[in-house]
Amino acid sequence: MGTAHDPDHEVHSADLWRAVGTGLALVWGVVLLVVVGYALSLVRSPVDGDPPGFVRVLLAPVALVAVVLFVWVAVAGWRIHQRRPSGWDPVVVIGGLALTSGVFIATPWRFDGGPGKGLTPMSVGLVVLGVVSVVAGLLAQRSWRRAAEALEESHAGRALPGAGEDDRP
Repeated sequence: MGTAHDPDHEVHSADLWRAVGTGLALVWGVVLLVVVGYALSLVRSPVDGDPPGFVRVLLAPVALVAVVLFVWVAVAGWRIHQRRPSGWDPVVVIGGLALTSGVFIATPWRFDGGPGKGLTPMSVGLVVLGVVSVVAGLLAQRSWRRAAEALEESHAGRALPGAGEDDRP
């Protein structure tokens, strides 16, 4: 049915993706904490040049959503560390949100030709980080499936080993 895979090679490959996933979860956690900090600083002590009052009020729900997403990403990072494929879901979803947000931010420049902000470091950063998250998440999930299949085909009868359960020297 399927081709035989070297279980050690497949598990090693999956472990490399685990490191990438843990790193991405950390990056998204920091980004979300920055969003929360920015929203709280604007709400608590506004200064001249800040957005109008109604925009600052709308930042309260944004901060709440960012806190919820932070918890989701923190749990995802732990799940990725524990070699659980479901840990990749938040990384892919938040990466997709960042990708669409970055494109949305740059949209006035691309379609209007007017004085919109266009491509800014923030919009480019969101697009790049979003693409990296989505692609890494999809490739990692594929790698983890292949590692599980290779272990199953080798008649080991077990899933990916948990963290610290490696039988390799």
